[in-house]
Amino acid sequence: MFRYNGLRIIMKEVSSFEYFATKSGSTLLIYVNKDLSNDEKSKVLHKSIRNMT
Repeated sequence: MFRYNGLRIIMKEVSSFEYFATKSGSTLLIYVNKDLSNDEKSKVLHKSIRNMT
């Protein structure tokens, strides 16, 4: 878990799908596939922050 501009971000790894992001209040919850590379996970993170704020 970490914070970004007052938004609490939680990332969890899954194995059943590529990624899923949801926002509840000031918490952004992102599920990413554990087989994705770090670059792909970073892209998902930044895309989710951009689209959810």
